[in-house]
Amino acid sequence: MKKTFWLQAIKYGIVGVINTLLTIVIIWIMMYPVFQAGKQETVSPTIITVSNITGYTIGLINSFLWNRKWTFQSKNHWGKEFIKFTAAFLICYIPQLFLVNILNKYTAGPDLRFTIGNHPLEISYAYICQLIGMVFYTTLNFLLNKFYTFK
Repeated sequence: MKKTFWLQAIKYGIVGVINTLLTIVIIWIMMYPVFQAGKQETVSPTIITVSNITGYTIGLINSFLWNRKWTFQSKNHWGKEFIKFTAAFLICYIPQLFLVNILNKYTAGPDLRFTIGNHPLEISYAYICQLIGMVFYTTLNFLLNKFYTFK
């Protein structure tokens, strides 16, 4: 494969890590401080979906700006690319959202409890399902952006 492909993959990975952290934080804020999901025995699909949509929407905008300018250094019309980027996003996002909800509904796993300093933290299994969905989304999304959006 060409050197350009690997350089773009590395840059996409860097943007992806930053974007993933941003998305994770937004989803966490929505699930816990906003909806207080940790105080419920089970987390409703509505909380999962609204938290997921909010995190990914902010991530979509952040990712488009950085990948267009830095990763792929595109000079094409930004409006057309944003439409393609959004289409690629939806192609990856919709199955990801179904995956997260299916995992949360039909599988079970432990909640994680730990302490940072004097601050106890609890991460619900529903949040772990969100993280699993991110891996699926990120892999498919790179390929679509590389070969469709910013080709």
